[in-house]
Amino acid sequence: MRVLTIRDPAEVTNAPRSPSDSNEQTLDCRLAITWTELGQVRLDSDGRLEFPDAQNAPAVYRLRFTRPDGAEDHYIGESENLRRRFAHYRNPGPSQATNLRLNSDAIATLRAGGAIEVAAVLTDARLETGNWRHELTLQSVEIRRLLERAVLFETEGTEIGVLNKAR
Repeated sequence: MRVLTIRDPAEVTNAPRSPSDSNEQTLDCRLAITWTELGQVRLDSDGRLEFPDAQNAPAVYRLRFTRPDGAEDHYIGESENLRRRFAHYRNPGPSQATNLRLNSDAIATLRAGGAIEVAAVLTDARLETGNWRHELTLQSVEIRRLLERAVLFETEGTEIGVLNKAR
């Protein structure tokens, strides 16, 4: 088994590693993010979803559904362009199963008197290990997916429902 070891960038060399360098070590690290509250999803005068203003930027985002009975569900996603992603939820194409499902669920929740809050990680994401801190770029799809899955993992074992999988 090969274990990732993260070092201070000043110590990293480009020397090739041999198979004998695969000594197992424990990697103790922390992913840290800061959510920026963007606002609430509402219904416009035509009964269509209206999202809060969002940047044309990569992000990890959370839609927090609060149902009329008080239950809370989250949808966690990542996008290369947050504004465009929200437009797809507002106007889903016929082959966009997730967008169609979320659009329908969001409209039903809001019509029933529930609420949907939107938050996003836009810039403040980092990996920390020991005394080393590395700012993560959301330009990387791999980093966005790592953060998305970490947030989903964090909700396991809680009362929060996860909408990322079709019911």
